[in-house]
Amino acid sequence: MKGKCYYCNEELSERTIKRHVKGCKIRKEKIEEAIVNSKKTKSQYILSIVPQYASKEYCLYIAIDIDLTLKSLDSFLRNIWLECCGHLSSFIIADVNYDSSVDEEFEFFSHTETMDFKLRQVISVGDKFRYDYDFGSTTALKLEVIEEYVAGENYSQIEILARNEEIQNFCANCNQKAKYFDYEEEKFFCEDCIDEDADMVDEFEYTNSPRDGVCGYVGNRDTEKQYLPGNNFKFKKAKTKRQKNIVPFIEDDEFDTYNDEGNFDSILHSAMNDIDLEIENKVIEMFNKVKKGKFTHDLKELLECNTKAELLKITSILNITKVSKFNKGQLVERLLEVYEEKITKALYLIDSERYEFLKSIVENQGSISFEDHNFTSNPEYFLECGFVFAAMRADGIYLIMPNETINAIKSLDNDEYRKILAKNTELVKLFWGMTYNYGVLFMKDFIKMLNNYVDYSLDEKDIYGIIVSGADYYGEYIVQGNIASSILAPLEDIVHIINTRENISSDRDFCIIKKDELFEAANVEYSIENKISMRLKKYLKNNWKVEDTQIEMTIINLYDDIQENEKEEVLENIIDALGDVSENDLQKLLVEINSFINNTRLWRLKGYTLNELNSEYNSTFTPKIGRNDPCICGSGKKYKKCCGAKVIQLF
Repeated sequence: MKGKCYYCNEELSERTIKRHVKGCKIRKEKIEEAIVNSKKTKSQYILSIVPQYASKEYCLYIAIDIDLTLKSLDSFLRNIWLECCGHLSSFIIADVNYDSSVDEEFEFFSHTETMDFKLRQVISVGDKFRYDYDFGSTTALKLEVIEEYVAGENYSQIEILARNEEIQNFCANCNQKAKYFDYEEEKFFCEDCIDEDADMVDEFEYTNSPRDGVCGYVGNRDTEKQYLPGNNFKFKKAKTKRQKNIVPFIEDDEFDTYNDEGNFDSILHSAMNDIDLEIENKVIEMFNKVKKGKFTHDLKELLECNTKAELLKITSILNITKVSKFNKGQLVERLLEVYEEKITKALYLIDSERYEFLKSIVENQGSISFEDHNFTSNPEYFLECGFVFAAMRADGIYLIMPNETINAIKSLDNDEYRKILAKNTELVKLFWGMTYNYGVLFMKDFIKMLNNYVDYSLDEKDIYGIIVSGADYYGEYIVQGNIASSILAPLEDIVHIINTRENISSDRDFCIIKKDELFEAANVEYSIENKISMRLKKYLKNNWKVEDTQIEMTIINLYDDIQENEKEEVLENIIDALGDVSENDLQKLLVEINSFINNTRLWRLKGYTLNELNSEYNSTFTPKIGRNDPCICGSGKKYKKCCGAKVIQLF
């Protein structure tokens, strides 16, 4: 994700946006100025808003008065991202649904409320909650309250603080810039590839919403203008309700074996107690799915517990086409017809890690508790693929496997299938490592380079299926048609990366990186745990006395900066302040940063490092820099006139 701050226009990444929004100096100055000029003050929340299931490329950060209602927030979300046909919507907060339309006759039920509650009545800092728009083709959002602060009473009621840049879509056939969306195919196409006879096609001039391509939604780039910083937009005054004791509601027949309503919260707490904190939020997000699940191995019953949107997700991943217009009942029937065939094909695309998890469920009589030490870090993947379904019993939350999947896995438990798993594992790791080191990779280039690493051949269609399956599970690279990119490469920059690389390195083949190095790069912590990062981390920790988390953020930001900019510009970006630092300390810091830059594989150089292309930057020999020598940053100036006269402040 690549975005920008709407106060200072600083470019932001997924890793920096939250921290910047909370600390933007210009925004804080404006707030302080407004407080000074106001007789009264008010409180506001900062909310982060991202898709619940869709790509990480979309995000919104907003400031909003805490005395506005959920209905006001609903109005904003519809206007900026979602509204197409006036569908119903709902906030799900602490297991209570706050709906856009509630029949007064049934409003006394504790599980359903209106949106007439003030934000401060139902959420506070640290709370994470969900918003669903359209209960047919649902677009689900995940919201978090990240800060509360005081502002002047006349400060804007709501502002967009930061947002992702406009999304670039690519043609499913040729990877050129897409202009049209085919609702039947559920794909984007360019002007040359679109089927002129297709009935369900729309032209998109602006795409920047997770609702794009759903139910005829068309965004407008001018919509955000009324919410820019300093706006005078006012919500209509709305009735509000007093807060009461709102508790989650559970119907007795929603669980086969669960009847003790009083222990519901304690069961959830117990189930989460031993789970890795990284997946705790994911467990909360699927809580509503769990509530309506059934503890059964009967496929039909399991499918019927899912919403239409969840069933459509399963059909998409299992490559079941031409079902977008089906109702829920038709989707269930279609899945029952082809499930066993499709799930078996899906099993041929997974790697060893996923197989071992699925096998552990089979060995445990077809279910696994969220508290089990073998539990996966990505339960959503297995749910969205239809391998398993979620349900609850009196003793906790479980993933349940249908009989069809159990039988398919048992039939494949042999040496021949394990060889296939080993090949799949190898392919995913190689591809993951390549996207990390090359940034952007065409499938044809991967297949061409594959001969350097493996001694077997596979059908290109099978390779593609294995790679896409790996992207769905690990989430560390993204595949769009025949183009793939590292999760670290902003999607909107892909064309720029390709063009820059061709301008600089068109006469050079991709660097053939050692297989072991590619395997090492297939690790979520690789960017901060590889050798060059650890060297810089050790130096900064020993000499600059900063915390590990701060150092790691610095290394990540430095890596991002290196991929986008030339070395001189990178060094200018990290020269942040002046101060009293000895020339000797300054030189040592520059040498370490220079070593990091020169040994980092660059996307624009097709994976080569500067050291590999230019021996003068060999990290094993760094000559002492004299005051009158050319500066190490490459600016062309004398050292004493450039970096020698400045203080490097990384943090």
